[in-house]
Amino acid sequence: MNNIKFSILNQIGKQITGDLKFCNDKKKKPVIFFLHGFKGFKDWGFFPYVTEKFALRGAITICYNFSLNGMIEGSDLIVNTEDFANNTVTHELNDSLLIIEKFRNGEILPLNVLKENWNGKILLVGHSLGGAIAILTAKSNNEVDKISLWASISTFGRYTQRQQKIWREKGYNEFTVTRTGQVVRMNVEYMDDVLRNMEKYDLISSMKQLQASVQIVHGKQDLTVRIREGEALYNAGIKERTFFEVIPATGHTFGVEHPFKETNKALETVMEKTIKFFGLA
Repeated sequence: MNNIKFSILNQIGKQITGDLKFCNDKKKKPVIFFLHGFKGFKDWGFFPYVTEKFALRGAITICYNFSLNGMIEGSDLIVNTEDFANNTVTHELNDSLLIIEKFRNGEILPLNVLKENWNGKILLVGHSLGGAIAILTAKSNNEVDKISLWASISTFGRYTQRQQKIWREKGYNEFTVTRTGQVVRMNVEYMDDVLRNMEKYDLISSMKQLQASVQIVHGKQDLTVRIREGEALYNAGIKERTFFEVIPATGHTFGVEHPFKETNKALETVMEKTIKFFGLA
């Protein structure tokens, strides 16, 4: 198993850091990009385990930190709190599109290694908010073949008018990171970015425009992103290439916490269903 750490400078001068894993068996395989959610990061919980398992099943896997998620290598804390405060949907979408471009151009794997191992297929797995970014990425890049949405949100409009008013008056909104108890701020630009791009970032209408096949995987007992959001995405999708998988007796992170201790039936079911959808061994 090859495990390559990389760092890419994006358009705003920030680093996208990530891990690429693959078996260098000279067999052509798809690349899967894993997109973390809000307050998430590439080393959270199941991501290292899942990306290795998918690589062993015949994929190149790339899991990366969005450039403004505030995380640094080796820490569970949001260290760069100003970066986190300045993050927006647009920044994450730009990061997602850029990293696909950099991979295609041989700037993550050398071109000779890329040609030996990549079959040209681009796949995405997005968890929670990362699922929304996966939808927008696939809408913007028709080369994306398939996306799997794990516990994905169905809308960025998650705040009441009163909450938006307070957010605007203060200039920021505060969030608690459950795993650490850390309180972080998100500037009003996050909300303004969503409002400016309300039509472009409408996830329901975006589902109707996708060329990619879509798998929606949702825990039946998800209390963070209710299963009705998964149902809404499914109902909006093009039926011939949209598939809905309900995982019983599990929640938003499929029974996994951070730090990762061990796998479980729900997570293994999610992985197997996604592996099958992606056509891996």
